[in-house]
Amino acid sequence: MNIRKALGGVAATAGAAALLLTGTTATAHAAGGPGGGVWRLQNAQTGRCLDANGTGGVYTSSCSTTAASQRWEYHVVNGKIQLKNTSSARCLKPTTPFSLVLETRPCDIDANDLWDEVFVSGKLRLISPGGNALDSDAKGKAYLNQYGPDNPYQQWYLTTSIPG
Repeated sequence: MNIRKALGGVAATAGAAALLLTGTTATAHAAGGPGGGVWRLQNAQTGRCLDANGTGGVYTSSCSTTAASQRWEYHVVNGKIQLKNTSSARCLKPTTPFSLVLETRPCDIDANDLWDEVFVSGKLRLISPGGNALDSDAKGKAYLNQYGPDNPYQQWYLTTSIPG
């Protein structure tokens, strides 16, 4: 069984149980994340934020409350996520569906622009069309790597403000 489908089923079951218990729904879409908005992605292990320049480079840097290059528009498209950088107006994507290299390019609504999301214990994992996860290191590199559910460098917080 595909792990993403299995995790999606678990998330749907958990969401249905929460609805039965509380009688209300959260402001999230079916996959578990926010239904939209502008967010920073802060790495749970390094504390650094996903950042991009205007020429396609993607990396992490110290989180800033004023850096537009660290803000990402979170769009839900057919149950998947598209991340558009507010500074460059370019979308986060692998160079090819199975590539481990990240870049930003002009936004399209094609499979290479759309990400699966997995939320575990309040932390986001973004999975590329090729099945690799958004990953980073303490040196500021951002890239894709084989998804590892326990890999702390593949876990991200969606934040609107950065704790100081």
